[in-house]
Amino acid sequence: MSTMNGQQIKAMNFQRTQEQKVFDNPDILEHDKIPLRRNVSEAGAIIHKARLEQRREGLERWVLFEDFGLVTPSGFLMMQRIHNVIEFARNLQLMIEWLDKKFKGDANSSAFRQVLLQERGIMKHTFFPHQKVHIAIDHLFTLRNEEWLNGEILDSVMDMFSVQYSYRGNFIFIPTHVISAWPMILKDNSMWEWGKEQVQKLVTDQEAKAFAIEITSNHWGALCIDFTKKVILFGDSLDGGVNSRLGDETLKNVRHWLHCCGVDVASWSKKRFDVAQQPRGLSGSCGIIALNSIERCIDPSVERWSHQRSAYHRFRYLMLLTRPYK
Repeated sequence: MSTMNGQQIKAMNFQRTQEQKVFDNPDILEHDKIPLRRNVSEAGAIIHKARLEQRREGLERWVLFEDFGLVTPSGFLMMQRIHNVIEFARNLQLMIEWLDKKFKGDANSSAFRQVLLQERGIMKHTFFPHQKVHIAIDHLFTLRNEEWLNGEILDSVMDMFSVQYSYRGNFIFIPTHVISAWPMILKDNSMWEWGKEQVQKLVTDQEAKAFAIEITSNHWGALCIDFTKKVILFGDSLDGGVNSRLGDETLKNVRHWLHCCGVDVASWSKKRFDVAQQPRGLSGSCGIIALNSIERCIDPSVERWSHQRSAYHRFRYLMLLTRPYK
């Protein structure tokens, strides 16, 4: 479906003259042109602002696109959905092109494409590689390039670690943002006791660790709590370790959490987590590197991240999140 450029956009209550053409939901699907995505997004922003200003969440607005016509609320919603599907299809195609370029002839790449394109209900935008794990396809697109990964991707990979490496030891994988959120909710003592029962079991285990990927000023770092050696390790791909300001803050929060879970941390030490370093000026791989550091702590045979092999590591996690796990 092609688009047309509406130069003037107005969001209004329903008032129209007889000569104005009105487009409702079914009309949008039958029309061969709709306004450009940026104009639809602009109209959406105007409507959202009006809702906030008037404090009416259910506020509906008719939208007038110059050179197109007046669009009903349901018709406008259909426009948004059409553009979302177009954008999704475009990103899906870009991902396939990326796979063809990077891994042409690779058997794993072919298997991944087969899963991605033939998965039943693909347009639901979600994979369930395991009954405990789900991931939205649009979040997978961030693994296509050297892009900053969001918490959903990182948590999903960590969830797969908990499934894949359960036989190697007793591990806790702390969701992203949990540690950084603790200081903001000090009054909620139950939050500080998150995972208390698991922690108390780990203290007596021969191979017990807790892992987390922690956000520090829009940059991901890796955290390891070793209950056997009584040491806390923290590091990131820009050479920030436990002795940095952010590292000290993270360490303080972790110590307080362990104390609330009944762990005597007085004799615990701190060390720098062995995290691969990325070239200066590049920060898009910090989440991948943090995942790689944690995975290597569990399984040392996993290849250490390097900038030259960055595409390989991103592809590994694409496979992990899309292949059915039995």
